Formats: sequence, structure tokens, C-alpha cells
Amino acid sequence: FEWSDDGTTAKVHFVCEHDSSHIHEEKAIITSQITQEQDCEQVEITTYTAKYNLNGQEYTSTKVIQTKDALVHSWKLSDDYEKGFEWSDDGTTAKVHFVCEHNSSHTHEEDAIVTSQITQEQSCEQVEITTFIAKVKWNEYQNGKDFTATKIVQTKDAKGHNFVEHQSKDATCEENGNIKYFTCDDCNKFFNENKVVINELDTIIKALGHKESDWIIDKESTCKEEGSRHTECERCHKTIKTEPISLKNHTISDWIIDVEPTKESEGSKHKECLDCGTILETETIEKLPKKESNVGLIVGGSVVGAVGLGGIITLVIFLIKKKKIV
Repeated sequence: FEWSDDGTTAKVHFVCEHDSSHIHEEKAIITSQITQEQDCEQVEITTYTAKYNLNGQEYTSTKVIQTKDALVHSWKLSDDYEKGFEWSDDGTTAKVHFVCEHNSSHTHEEDAIVTSQITQEQSCEQVEITTFIAKVKWNEYQNGKDFTATKIVQTKDAKGHNFVEHQSKDATCEENGNIKYFTCDDCNKFFNENKVVINELDTIIKALGHKESDWIIDKESTCKEEGSRHTECERCHKTIKTEPISLKNHTISDWIIDVEPTKESEGSKHKECLDCGTILETETIEKLPKKESNVGLIVGGSVVGAVGLGGIITLVIFLIKKKKIV
């Protein structure tokens, strides 16, 4: 059998056993079969079979040829995992799975570099959420371009509230009271006695305010000294207002003689308050008038003094009459 290089044709050469110069050739019938499939790791092998039948005898020959080179892997992310990433349950590790598009039995895996960030802080009412970020760079995939995936994991349960109880307090006139309530020592929220969240203002019982009384006399006023009075709260008795009470008016007496006047000196008199005795007004009283001498009048007048006894009698009678007139 004389084969072509590519195995697609072949000739069969016959020679006579009696005379080697007598030769004959025939074109063989060629069939082929791929005996090794081409893939990413192996070449394609084809086995060619040449057959010829002469005088009832079949002659065959085979030729094995590499008909294709091995393929280059064409990697993609495995569909068996989300975006090809296989995460641990806690999110701290991840692997990336690749599969060849030419042969799914050809797989590759790479360990990812995992970083994390807390994206929701743990509190009394909410859990802690951590976002884990896996990054992979493999030179045989997308020319070594970085690609990433994320996984969100609840890393801590909610803490629950740390309740502090506050007893109820009655409001007073000046200070607010409060209902019974709770606060949380961690988040500072307010809760009613059933531990339902409320506003801080909802805990307050407003101050009652003062209830003012009528005026209360503390000290009565007199003529000499002012009095005082106040109002107070009927509930707590705190003084609200104070004011003085004006002096009373004096009760004025009639004139009171202090010193009687005489012919030689003036007298004095005053008016005073009948309640407190304060002297309100004073005055002087004129001196009493002096009486004139009758002798002097007679002598100074035109009366002629009597001589002898008859004149004395006449003078006495005159003086008596004069006194009565005064």
C-alpha cells in the first residue's frame, strides 16, 4: 500500500512472483475513523483504512494520522455555583470554579482573597450584617482581569434591650411628674410599662401650676406702721405675691389744753390721734389780758378827787361799779 501523506488516498501495488518486472497497481478504497477526539489536552487522531479486493481476496492496510492539534482551553465560570464562587457558610473563605467550554470534565479552581466589611451594626433591635468580598485574579481567565463576588452574612444576633425601670412620680405645682416607664441603657429609647416604644415627651406629666388664693392678712396696718398681706398656692402654700398695706388715717381729737395761759405767759394746746397718741397739731394760747387800775383812771381823767371823808366814799362807790362792768 502506498499512502498519501494525509492518509486520504492509497494505492495497492502487485508484483508477479515469476517476473518482478510484471507489476500492477490499483486504487484502494479508503475509510476513516477518529480514534482519538480532539480536546484541550490532546490532539485528534484519525485511523484510515485502505481496502482492495482481488480475485476474492481482500487486502487491507491502516494508517494513523494526527488530523488536528489539541485545543486551547476556553475557560468560563462554572454554572454549578453562583457566579462560579463556592462560599463557606460563614463567608470567610471562597473558591472560584472554572470549567472548559470544550470539555466540561476539564475544571480548575482558584482560592479567592476574601475581605469583609460590617454593613449593618449590631444594635438592640437589629442584627449585625457583614458583607464579604471575594476577589480572584487568574491569568488564564480574561487575561488575568480581576473579578469579584460578594456574600452577605448575618454575623451577630440583635443584642436585645437593656431595660432600666423608672417609677411613676406625681406632678407638683412647679415640677413635672412622669408615668412609669423604661429606658434602654444601650440605645436610650423610651418604653411604656408594656415595653412598647414611646416618645420621651409621652412619659411626662406636666406641672399643675399654682392655684392662687385670695389675699391673706399677715399684719394689720396702724397709724404708725404699714401692714402686709400675701397670696399663696392653695395646694403647696408657696407665697405667690406680697404687698404692704397702707398706713391707717389718724383719728383726730379735739383741742387738748396742755398749759393754761396767764396774764404773764402764753398757754399751749394740741390735737392728737385717738388711736396712737401721735400729736398732730399744736398751737399757742394767747396770754390773758391784764386789768386796768381805777385809781389811775380817775386820776388821769377829769374826775376831781374828793377831799375828806365824803370824797373817799365817792371813790369806793365808783370802784365797785367799775368792777362789775369788767
